[in-house]
Amino acid sequence: MNPRDFAVLSLDEKRLPGMPRQTFKRRSPVAPADPRDRALAEQIVIGVTKNYLHLMWLMSHFAGRPAEQIDNRAKLILLVALYQLRLLDRVPDHAIVTEAVAQTRRLGEASLPRAAGFVNAILREAIRNPDISDKLPARSDAEAYAEVVLSHPRPLFERLAGLLGPEDALRFCEHDNREPPTLVRLVREHPVDDLSRSGDKEPSGEPILVVSHEQPSLAVVRGAKQADFARWSEAGIAQVQDATSAAIVPLLDVREGMTVLDRCCGVGTKTQQLADLAGDSGRVYAVDAAGARISTLRRLLARRRDLGNITAKRAEWMSELPADWPESYDRILIDAPCSNSGVLARRPEARYIDLGAADAQLPPLQLAILRDTWPRLSPGGLLAYATCSVFPQENGEVVQAFLAEQAGAEMIDELATFPSFSTDEPTRYHDGGYVALLRRRGPPAASR
Repeated sequence: MNPRDFAVLSLDEKRLPGMPRQTFKRRSPVAPADPRDRALAEQIVIGVTKNYLHLMWLMSHFAGRPAEQIDNRAKLILLVALYQLRLLDRVPDHAIVTEAVAQTRRLGEASLPRAAGFVNAILREAIRNPDISDKLPARSDAEAYAEVVLSHPRPLFERLAGLLGPEDALRFCEHDNREPPTLVRLVREHPVDDLSRSGDKEPSGEPILVVSHEQPSLAVVRGAKQADFARWSEAGIAQVQDATSAAIVPLLDVREGMTVLDRCCGVGTKTQQLADLAGDSGRVYAVDAAGARISTLRRLLARRRDLGNITAKRAEWMSELPADWPESYDRILIDAPCSNSGVLARRPEARYIDLGAADAQLPPLQLAILRDTWPRLSPGGLLAYATCSVFPQENGEVVQAFLAEQAGAEMIDELATFPSFSTDEPTRYHDGGYVALLRRRGPPAASR
């Protein structure tokens, strides 16, 4: 599939503000076969998502009418074209216009071909009048600037400004719009040189560049492709993981031979960390409510013989676990569902969630998961409650509510982290997140 068609149809499946899903009812995205086309398509999808509100403003400005009055299918095509015109420089302007017009006709909806002239007119207006700096909100108008220029909805910016102040909130938003570096955790302290030696070069002949991160056992990788990361993972050399995420598991002090529960394990990034520490004589039990995530983890386990100490199961609540699973665990990790507000650079669509609905749904769910899991922690054991959110109502407030009702729990440590919006240096990059380390009072269980 043409990479721009893939981008349009992929965006059509996302939940973007003011846009219904699947307006192209008879079309589904099929990833381009060529890796370069696939990379371009993915870059466009991410770029449009990150800059969605800005691109919608541009569309309205150059069309001379509210975006709501433009056909939704034409809007998606214009979003892709305007992103390329305004924020990429690899394709000539005339080629972008020609492709967008052809795409408008090609996608085959009965009424859409008549929009080709309209798409052509808007894009040519954008080329004729590129300087719109005097039309955009000034940075001094922080809320409007965050929304129109940085594509962060006002409720999100207001909450960030309440935590950080307006200027740092703007820097937070700017951080979200930059491309994050790719970080990997070196498994079992493999040296950085192992990454450079295990794949060597791209088809273009360009080498894979690897630099140590300031956080031990992490590295910044440039020039690697998906196949390289898959090879490193399957070889037990490295796995993609952010610095803030990678710092959570060490707090649990998992030791050789321990029995560990990974609640809300996702696709198993931290599960693998836990398994490395528990060793061959230990056991890690991984649980997630999403069957697709468990299936992904199981496929990895089938390829990784060195992860034979992991057992994975789909379950929403502890009562659903198999009868032959342990009744108690030395260590428990809860990587709770959250708003993803600390990882908006990597999950850009999360900036558009309804914060009011999230406030009503997430903290009660997080507290329910804590309550449901806590009885499985052995006396003297440790439990880490973690999120990738920066909002206190999903973090410390949930933990404090739990501690207020659970006399046998005590807080050992707590760490709230904002993304590294104060630096562009990849070797110091990290996402935002939160972790609280809790201990269950009582003597440790006899060693197994």
